Amino acid sequence: MRDYEDFTETGFSEMEIEVLQEISNIGVGHAATALSQLLHRRVDMSIPYVEVVNYDKISERLIGSDEAIVSSVLVDTYSVDDPEKMLNFLLIFDDKSSKNVLSILRTGEPPQDLSELDEVSMSIIEETGNILLLHTISAINTFSGTKWFPSAPQQSIDMLGAIIDEIIGRDSGEHTKFLLVECDVFTDEETLKGMILIIPNEGALKLIMTKLYGEDFFEMME
Repeated sequence: MRDYEDFTETGFSEMEIEVLQEISNIGVGHAATALSQLLHRRVDMSIPYVEVVNYDKISERLIGSDEAIVSSVLVDTYSVDDPEKMLNFLLIFDDKSSKNVLSILRTGEPPQDLSELDEVSMSIIEETGNILLLHTISAINTFSGTKWFPSAPQQSIDMLGAIIDEIIGRDSGEHTKFLLVECDVFTDEETLKGMILIIPNEGALKLIMTKLYGEDFFEMME
């Protein structure tokens, strides 16, 4: 039995978890709509599955190995009102989904190895991930009344463990638990496994809860 984080052991309150789940569902739903417009075809999606996962278990949970090669797109966002409040998004396509994206959006067979992607293929994956994440962020802004400003996307094709370690390292280990949002997206021919890690710092989550429930929310919770 895998030892993944139970919501009651994550340090988030029950109400905070419910809000994170709701904004995740709304965000992913908007992302699927954006993908449908990008592909000019119908897109269906499974019900998003939301889970809090400790950083050292993410690779096992998603792919099964730290050494699995994936493509990823990271978009950092900061609050317009307070730039120290960060809410960051990492979209991960596993090997099969990365190749399916390329099969849909460009002619010719995708390479057997993701490390062999040419510049055009890498740009396609980056732009697809960026579009999906920007629509997710926009939906969260609309739902919560917050203003998260996205930075330019950062693409990586690397071992999943290395990508996660870099995120942990750059933030001096502040982020130890990520919110994982998983869903499958179906076109008439291909399936894309969507995996988004939402990485809020403490200030970001407090800002969202305050916007939704008022300035005295945390006082009421004490």
